[in-house]
Amino acid sequence: CYPTDYGRTRCDAWDVYLLPDCANPLKGVDVPEHVHRLDKPVTDTTHRLQAPAWCDKKWCYVDPNNCDEHFEKSTFFPDVEAYFSYETCRNPDLFAVHGLPTSQLCAKFGVVEKPVYIMFISCLVCAVLQQAIDAVKGADTRDELSFVQKAYCGVQLCTLIRETYRLIQAVDWFAEDASFWQSYNLYVYAFIHSSVFVRSVMMSMIVLDWYSASLLLKQVMWFDGKGYSDEHRMVMLILIFQFCSSAGIFGFILFTHLVPGIICYFWLFFLIVGLITKFREHVPGLLRLDKRGSAARAIMMASDSFIACLGFQFLSTSMVRVYSGQWSSGYLFPLYVDFKSRRADIWLHCHLGDPAKGITNLHFKDQDFLNLFAR
Repeated sequence: CYPTDYGRTRCDAWDVYLLPDCANPLKGVDVPEHVHRLDKPVTDTTHRLQAPAWCDKKWCYVDPNNCDEHFEKSTFFPDVEAYFSYETCRNPDLFAVHGLPTSQLCAKFGVVEKPVYIMFISCLVCAVLQQAIDAVKGADTRDELSFVQKAYCGVQLCTLIRETYRLIQAVDWFAEDASFWQSYNLYVYAFIHSSVFVRSVMMSMIVLDWYSASLLLKQVMWFDGKGYSDEHRMVMLILIFQFCSSAGIFGFILFTHLVPGIICYFWLFFLIVGLITKFREHVPGLLRLDKRGSAARAIMMASDSFIACLGFQFLSTSMVRVYSGQWSSGYLFPLYVDFKSRRADIWLHCHLGDPAKGITNLHFKDQDFLNLFAR
């Protein structure tokens, strides 16, 4: 149950000590499993250090016919005509992105914000696996891709397109309570945080690795024969994985979110480029590795993919938050909220459930989880 005056009569941080999202029970407090949220005194709970950013923000319920500030329909009480507003209480709405609570991303899209270390482990594992695949090339294909590598590219492309359409179908594009732009903005948020985006960037980094290893000197596709150089094939494959894999939608995202993000947070973009460049220049030497060796290539591929994925996610999803009005709380606020949203417990619960209670969500159809480690 909730407090009897929950959200009524005044602005307050109503959720800061409510279970389970914002608080933890103190020792000795019995929390029934069937209760989603409890009305517990402050003495019975403690605020979670890794609580979502919206937990300590003030809000209140408002009359939708007499409110000039932004408001949303209640998601905790969907059967009641109740509307809440953070802006009325001079706080940004961090609870929802264009009407969808961030806590419901998993249920709607099978996607949640990925913790930083999960992103790094994914990039490292996939880079090592890719080098293992390259190592089984025959001696007669030293300056070109083998049949297995070409087939691998085709399978990856088909998988990415399929997952892109799955995300598209999950969006209610013509919802009565949301504009087409809001639906598109929500789709961008889900797409950028999905493994489809991570995977396409990783494949582009693999193409760059093949180019540096002189594996694109000969024909890759049926149309890139005479007149094509290895540079042409490199650009062609990157364009295919970045744009065709998303059915062309990434082209729109590029102009509506990524480029504006680069303009608004130009210093972050230069930091991304600088880190990738410096890592490629100095890491092999510091580790005393041959730059053309498998170990050095794997490390550079993993670091490049991790920095590029994380940086472009920050740039794009920050613009999603800017478009939803969160820039009013400060220039760096969208970046801060994106960083805070990358919680390991939410990601693990989305994809693994709660193993301690015998609940598991992981199965071979959970592509957002499997795509992180099996490319």
